[in-house]
Amino acid sequence: KTWENKNIIYITPYRFLSQNSFDRLKTHFNPDNFVFITMKNSEYEYFINQTKFDIDCHMINSFEELITIISSCNSAYIGMTSFGAIANALRKDFTLIGKPGNDYNNNKFKGILPNVVDEFI
Repeated sequence: KTWENKNIIYITPYRFLSQNSFDRLKTHFNPDNFVFITMKNSEYEYFINQTKFDIDCHMINSFEELITIISSCNSAYIGMTSFGAIANALRKDFTLIGKPGNDYNNNKFKGILPNVVDEFI
């Protein structure tokens, strides 16, 4: 129940947001409903410094907790990371965020990964 009304976001500094994905994310952004999840405080600090968003951070303490958060949150905005792979394995619908390049193979994940409902690339 803790996460059912929360939107989570996770992206690493080395696969960060493009200007397009940042602009699209801003249209969905409400600081009261968003939480950045991470296992490293430096990722949160990088996100805040780059986006200037004012959102809380939750430090994940275990793999089980990560599974619980991803599976029970309202919506998830996740980069091409292990968290995205977990969301897909859980069959959790999520929005893929990031920047174009080799990782995103011309932005066709929405048609390939069944749980990607949108791409902010």
